[in-house]
Amino acid sequence: MTMKKILLPTDFSPTAQTALTYATQLSKLLQADIHLLHTYELPRTSALIQQIEQSIVEQAQQHINEESARVNTLGGGRITGNVRKGHNAETIASEAQKTDANLIIMGTKGASGLKEIFFGSNTVNAIKYTETPMIVVPENSEYQPIKRILFAADGNFFSSIEALDTLKILLRKTGAKLTVLHIENSTTAVPFKLLLNEHFGQDRYEFHKIKRLDIYTAIMEHSRKINADMVCLIHHYRNFLDELFYTSSTYKTAFYTDIPLLILKN
Repeated sequence: MTMKKILLPTDFSPTAQTALTYATQLSKLLQADIHLLHTYELPRTSALIQQIEQSIVEQAQQHINEESARVNTLGGGRITGNVRKGHNAETIASEAQKTDANLIIMGTKGASGLKEIFFGSNTVNAIKYTETPMIVVPENSEYQPIKRILFAADGNFFSSIEALDTLKILLRKTGAKLTVLHIENSTTAVPFKLLLNEHFGQDRYEFHKIKRLDIYTAIMEHSRKINADMVCLIHHYRNFLDELFYTSSTYKTAFYTDIPLLILKN
């Protein structure tokens, strides 16, 4: 698999610009093009609404042209852009399919990056609606060469080998070291390390195992311990990432990070 197209949803905010800067630098490494997407919604159709809509589209297109010029200045890949009417998450998923995007990169606002990711409706909905792998870039992130990736997973994600393609490409392109944090559970059907060896190669990663208790603190502590440049999680029905989405409010302030998150889909 190659990674030829990055989709970047944008509202032209400073947060989105941070994500675009990150995407631009990553596109150089991946030799990928960037496709900007701005979505908007309007309540109903009328003559006045149509005038407003025309103004929205024209202004958004102007912003896309300005962002495209900035990417060209930074030396990123070829850049295109669209303005689409529709629900944000559904439109992102649709645009990813139409453009054959291999990766979505989104910005998230606030110093508490993972809190915003897991409980901010826009990002959560985008993750749920699209099957495309996604990198979520906290507002305070600055692009750094990716030297260490922390991959946290339980044993239930291996129903599809292709789920790991994006992570494998990033490891190959960046030369990053991989640390695997195994979230133990009683439903793991096959020995976890055998599957890791099959996908990544034996002795090509560091391995740590933790019990299912307090996943949040464990991921945070391990990412800090290894000075991770990216944390990778995988999302599919009824795995521990769903628990992060839907857990009680006591955990909503558990994470404070500026580390980008790679969300793989299974």
